[in-house]
Amino acid sequence: APNWTQVLARLRRGLGAEVGVLMTEGGTQCAKIELQGGADSAWSDYANHYMALDPFMLALRSGRVPLGRVRTMDDLVPARARAMSPYHNEFWRRQGIGQEAGVFLAHPGGVRLHLSISRGPGARAYLPEELMPLEIYVRHILRALRLQQAVQGPGPPDLDRLAARHGLTPAETRLVEALCQLGTLRAAADHLRRTHNTARAQLRSV
Repeated sequence: APNWTQVLARLRRGLGAEVGVLMTEGGTQCAKIELQGGADSAWSDYANHYMALDPFMLALRSGRVPLGRVRTMDDLVPARARAMSPYHNEFWRRQGIGQEAGVFLAHPGGVRLHLSISRGPGARAYLPEELMPLEIYVRHILRALRLQQAVQGPGPPDLDRLAARHGLTPAETRLVEALCQLGTLRAAADHLRRTHNTARAQLRSV
């Protein structure tokens, strides 16, 4: 599976953010894939109650924002409306959340993927040039999820179809096959007679 800890850590560093969360969301249910910089208890409170009150989440999922388009809290929720919301006063301020950027993507299986990157209180607003690379990054995240679904589906994966769809090289395809059979990167590297560093670089490309 993709290392979402590293993904969110890199996004947090690149954007100067305090908290990053990657989740799947469908209807009123959400499931955490990875959380960086926040407490699990806060996530539980959010998933069980505050998500339904979050004006930024409601605006993102309203259909007004195209899937894959990154928007900030300031773009979608006027400061006055935000300050008057129960979410802002009961959760947002208490958790020390500042400037927030988020995006929805269509996730395989009809569930949407939500990525949220939040700065601390008092931090400057996100600049447009900072959000452009984030839009590119989330497309790679979705691609990784689709690969993961294809590999973890019922029965052996159709590697030829997988390679054609995702543009994998023959060496990358053989690595995916070995990973499916052997379960670890080191075992796959030994089986293919590649160094661990070479196999790791190829997996990162995949």
